[in-house]
Amino acid sequence: MKKIFLLLSTVFALGLYSCSDNFLVVESKGSILESNYYNSADRLYSGLVAAYDPLQWFDYFYQYNSLNMVSDIMADDIYTGGSNEGDQPILVKAHYYTATSTDVPNMIWTTAYSGINRSNIVIAKAPEIEMDEALKAKFVAEAKILKAYYYNVLWKFWGNIPYYDENLSFPYITDQVPADQVYQNIITTIEDALATNALPVKAPVGEEGRVTKAMAYMLYTEVVLYQNDESRFNTAFQYMKEIIDSGQYSLASDFKGIWEEEGEWGPESIWEINFISEGGVRSWDAPLATGGNVYPVLIGIPGYVGNDFCDGWGFSPVAESAYTMYEEGDIRRDGGILNFAKHAEETGASYTARWQDTGYFLLKYIGRKNGNHGYTADPNLNYGNNQRVYRYA
Repeated sequence: MKKIFLLLSTVFALGLYSCSDNFLVVESKGSILESNYYNSADRLYSGLVAAYDPLQWFDYFYQYNSLNMVSDIMADDIYTGGSNEGDQPILVKAHYYTATSTDVPNMIWTTAYSGINRSNIVIAKAPEIEMDEALKAKFVAEAKILKAYYYNVLWKFWGNIPYYDENLSFPYITDQVPADQVYQNIITTIEDALATNALPVKAPVGEEGRVTKAMAYMLYTEVVLYQNDESRFNTAFQYMKEIIDSGQYSLASDFKGIWEEEGEWGPESIWEINFISEGGVRSWDAPLATGGNVYPVLIGIPGYVGNDFCDGWGFSPVAESAYTMYEEGDIRRDGGILNFAKHAEETGASYTARWQDTGYFLLKYIGRKNGNHGYTADPNLNYGNNQRVYRYA
């Protein structure tokens, strides 16, 4: 037996020495490496589409971290809700500002940096590609504004963050940048994108959801006001005036209707994050697949019995003080917040109260009956409610 093993070992060893080094070279068969991929306008466009994709991950990426919900919970107008205090402890700790390094909405972090990575690729690869220069400038401007948007999310939630304009290489470590410097980097990125004048004021029909000059102006103004950068107040004012004077946007006649499916991309809408229910294939096993939004059922009315809304999970109950702060007759009150006692009186509907229930629900986004029509995967993950980000209001 020992002789047989020795013979086999010797033959195998000789075989190795007689081979060339070609076996060390692995040829990719069935995939294209990034270094070879970006060689045409179509492929640069596909990279840009990929940079938009993480916008749809914020509501659920193995963690409930809708930007609206987390921001509202960290304010004082909405409670956490859900079944009990232990249902989503990450959100409870966000509400009470007791988050730890492990109990934090960290998928916001992951999602935003995924978007930054993809935006940086478009910006870096564009100069190498022979294509229409005006179209290239537009793609790069879109990528820069997307990058600024993703960094803005991180900046507002964390302040001091790692910031880089070129994607990191192994071991993927870089310095943390002070919040004030992050602001300067964000605002410079927006200014660079706007300086090319490559963006349309409004997206053409069929391309709603892409970055526009008006959207970039809104992002610029949001960031400037958040930083309280008085040196840029006048520029922000001029940008807002330019949107008004453009005649491309106007106030909607029905505030309540803005939040319905028919109200998406209405006259007020400057930028929305698109979600679809028709053909939605998003599922718990594939949360990043194309489809809808879980936020409407997450904040929906628990145990709802009635004709208007879906049965939801009762997160983000609205504080009564947020409802009563509006004056009687203010259309924003009952157009944005559902007073369930009033709704029950008018329709006979009922629901089952859950933790921190107030009887008030965020009407803007709670799931409507058949709001996930046409889904093909999980019904709860495929509501078609767009995320309204910037409005003319």
